[in-house]
Amino acid sequence: MNLEIDYNSGLVKWLFNGKYYEYEVYGIQTAEVTNQNIIFMQIYDSGKFEARYVSLNGNDLLWYYSTGLLYLFNPINKTRKELTIDDLKDVRINENDIFVMTSTKLMIMSFDGMIRTKISPPFGYSFYRFLDESQLSVVCIGSTNNVDAYGRNEWLFKFSNGMWEKISISF
Repeated sequence: MNLEIDYNSGLVKWLFNGKYYEYEVYGIQTAEVTNQNIIFMQIYDSGKFEARYVSLNGNDLLWYYSTGLLYLFNPINKTRKELTIDDLKDVRINENDIFVMTSTKLMIMSFDGMIRTKISPPFGYSFYRFLDESQLSVVCIGSTNNVDAYGRNEWLFKFSNGMWEKISISF
């Protein structure tokens, strides 16, 4: 699927199931379709970073801001919930869940804001960001005890069978 971005007008345009959609947002920087077939947009306006997830039929799913403010849009009952998350690092979604990351915990939430699960980072590490993969994958920053011979300290982990598996150094 191709997205067309008009930076002057703030329009993101696409064709889905034979229908043409337009989404207007001021300060659009990038827009892409994720591997879960959800549109991810990055916005920068008045010195503030914002990201939005939008369904292919143009409905808002989630907005989040660098300040820790989240807006969750429930696609079933068409409600919006506002949350503030201290130490917000990153957010990802799929069709069923919202993944909210702070440096000390990863929360899996429903679209109505209910926390389903909390996951701690691997021992000796703090969460840094998600990777764009279908499996739950993260980059973590290690303590000084986890630095490799070259001074690198950001590591890729995948969550499998209830455990974090250290995969490799993150580039």
